[in-house]
Amino acid sequence: MTLLATSAVGATRQLANPSNALAGTVIIVKFTQDATGNRGLTFGTAYKFAGGTAPVFTGQAGNAVNILTFWCDGTTAFEMSRSLAIA
Repeated sequence: MTLLATSAVGATRQLANPSNALAGTVIIVKFTQDATGNRGLTFGTAYKFAGGTAPVFTGQAGNAVNILTFWCDGTTAFEMSRSLAIA
């Protein structure tokens, strides 16, 4: 099962923890800066990142695209890949 979340944001937002996810679910998040850019995205506690550090989105140009992929065991979403500030 794959879940896709996509959003163009005009302010800093928080991505809530996944709910009712089945083990083996892949979560793909596409986060697009608005025309102004420099918007942030924070993550719920269920998201775990390579090296223990979530990506930073502030400082990005307007309309920058970010794509994150996670594998979920039903409770925790483990980062599989990230592509940041795609222009």
